[in-house]
Amino acid sequence: MNTFATGGGVKLHYRLEHPDQNVLPVVFINSLGSDLRIWDSVTARLECPVLRYDKRGHGLSDAPTGPYSITDFANDLLGLLEQLKLERVVLVGISVGGQIALEFASRFPERVAGAVFCDTGMKIGTAESWNARIAAVQETGLASISHSIMQRWFSPAFHANQPLQISGFQAMLERTSALGYIATCEALRESDLTLAAQTVRQSQIKTLVVCGSEDQSTPFTLGQELAQTLGTNLELIEGAGHLPCIDHGEELSKIIQRFLEGVA
Repeated sequence: MNTFATGGGVKLHYRLEHPDQNVLPVVFINSLGSDLRIWDSVTARLECPVLRYDKRGHGLSDAPTGPYSITDFANDLLGLLEQLKLERVVLVGISVGGQIALEFASRFPERVAGAVFCDTGMKIGTAESWNARIAAVQETGLASISHSIMQRWFSPAFHANQPLQISGFQAMLERTSALGYIATCEALRESDLTLAAQTVRQSQIKTLVVCGSEDQSTPFTLGQELAQTLGTNLELIEGAGHLPCIDHGEELSKIIQRFLEGVA
């Protein structure tokens, strides 16, 4: 069911599936320039309670004027969980969604039973790279960079075999609020979650890091650094790009299911 709630003072679009008060819900947090639909292939294979939502600046959620911070995104999630009366959850975040999950777990460890960090890192990109992307969107819009972003999101094999999928997700990116996209880029430019990762390790929350072998946005080395800091395992999905939830949804769902069994 699609519906709306207020988290952190921002209207958030969310979808809650298979609610069950006796089973830990899994919260999925999407990447930059995407919305909750990127998880379709994964959540369709899970029978546990699932909460997906469009973070601020994306999808059908509000896109307030920036700047945003990763803390703002974490506070939005806290507000959403409180409204839905979800006391304790498992987090699955990808890219900036992984950073949001990391920040949330470091600040509210009592609410997190476990966390899976997909294709993310403690520090993503450089100030120069984010400034260049922000300037491009400001000057010529998201459509001007969407082709190059698709090259970073998906592997060459996926491009060759799934051109309609590529076209569809490129449209998703281009329809993202430019204001929300820029403000999220600004949040990524300023974020460094090293201390948050160290705090999560000390809290002894069960964690896992996952990375696609063909990821050009958050390469394997970033996943290695995060896993080492967390003191946890790293699972590599061969042939997957930056968004294995799309190009390797079945494999990612199996990884998440195994993780959930360990948490339970």
